[in-house]
Amino acid sequence: MTQSPMEKMARATPEPAARRIRGLSDRAIAWIFVAPSIFLLLAINIFPLIWTIRLSFTDFRVNRPNQEAEFVGLRNYTRILTDPDIWNTMQATAHFLLWTITLQVLIGFALAFLINKKFRGNDLWTTIIVLPMMLSPAVVGNFWTFLYQPQIGLFNYAVAFLTGADRPDFR
Repeated sequence: MTQSPMEKMARATPEPAARRIRGLSDRAIAWIFVAPSIFLLLAINIFPLIWTIRLSFTDFRVNRPNQEAEFVGLRNYTRILTDPDIWNTMQATAHFLLWTITLQVLIGFALAFLINKKFRGNDLWTTIIVLPMMLSPAVVGNFWTFLYQPQIGLFNYAVAFLTGADRPDFR
């Protein structure tokens, strides 16, 4: 079995230095790539969720920032769940949700069926259906073009403001 020069050097080197020569394991590399995403998920989604649940068991009010929040237990939940106005609002929301999801599914299946069938004018209808998805990148591209225009772009105004240079010099 032929060993690469790197493997020979790693075997002849003391163990701590050999680890550095061999490089990181696949598991370590995976953690290096996944750890920032996990950290952001925890910081942006999970922590605020847990904090909000914790605050729901207190009498905290935003308009009283300097007043200490006291633990009230399930009192907030019992007050909300026994309020008839809340139940009316929940019914209206459920009604709206049911109909919008039903219509979205029906329209989506109808459009998918329309795109899948071959008939005269199929290409035109496919283009009309897919057009909104194609317009989004075009609008974003025009937005960035506007930002970086040499004469009136927002980026040039910011650079001119920060550096004191004339705007036409950025062409």
